[in-house]
Order: sequence, then structure tokens, then C-alpha cells
Amino acid sequence: MATKITRQILEAYLNCKTKAHLKLAGQHGVVSDYEAMLVENRHAVSQQAIGKILARNPESEVARDISLTAAACIDRGHGWRAFGDMGNTFSLW
Repeated sequence: MATKITRQILEAYLNCKTKAHLKLAGQHGVVSDYEAMLVENRHAVSQQAIGKILARNPESEVARDISLTAAACIDRGHGWRAFGDMGNTFSLW
């Protein structure tokens, strides 16, 4: 069975290839105080960003809780896209 690559594994890989390898192998270490603080800070910043996006755009126009797949990122006829303010899309190529 294929191993699911999660956001945590990707972030671990960016910081330390050995840590990512161990996470893929199912091993878990002790979370340091510094790492816990970083996770908490990242969550707080994410919530602030979500709040700002929702304040600027009608909630019905903001996609939430979706899986990010290649199909979800493709703007038919324009190629890959990223999301900008007020529904604007910007081509990534």
C-alpha cells in the first residue's frame, strides 16, 4: 500500500531529510517547545489570513476545506492558476 505524503512530511523534508524519512517510516519523536511554538504561531497566522480573506470576499465565493489536487488548481482554458483578491486569477506560467 502506498504511503500518504502529508503536509507534515513535506515540511519535515524541507527542514531535514532524515526527519522526513523517519516520519514516513512511522517513527515519531518528542515535539520540542520550539517546534510547538512554531506550530501554534503558524496556526494563529493562518487563522488571521482566513479572517482577512473572508472580510474582503463574500463567504460564498471562498473555497474552503477542499483537497488540493491538480484538477482543483486548473483553470480550464488558462492552465494552472493561483487565487488572488476579488476572484482574480493569476497564471503561473
